[in-house]
Amino acid sequence: MLETNLAVFRYLHDHPGAKAGKFPGVVQWTTANARMQHSAWDTAHQRGITVYMPQEEVMRKDELYGFFERIDKAHEDEADAIADTVAYMFENPDPSQLTPSQIDRQIDLTKQVLSKHLRHGYLMQNLGEEFEQFRPGPSREELNHMLNLPQ
Repeated sequence: MLETNLAVFRYLHDHPGAKAGKFPGVVQWTTANARMQHSAWDTAHQRGITVYMPQEEVMRKDELYGFFERIDKAHEDEADAIADTVAYMFENPDPSQLTPSQIDRQIDLTKQVLSKHLRHGYLMQNLGEEFEQFRPGPSREELNHMLNLPQ
């Protein structure tokens, strides 16, 4: 979806005034996320329960919940970038009505969203590699494809 949005804005850059029927796709902006729950683990730390647990288990759980925090932060960053990107829609949701400078800005903003989305994806992929119960995540091949990297 995000790559399609970028393709549409690039198409508009190269074909000023093109109408929606000619676009290489439809511009769509969505984000959804279920925050990682860690309140029980936080409570265990706050109440000193973790001192009674095997320290290897505590360290492993701390690592897991550290992943959760980084993933939640990455999603928030991505959602914020999308919010910046969709601001043009308050005036007119039709991307074909954007000026050349607005289209250039949309290209830059969409690339920022893609970058944040990629970081979010790599964190999810790393989580699945490190903690088997969180598989499958995005594959490295899928993520590298976004960067046009060789497989």
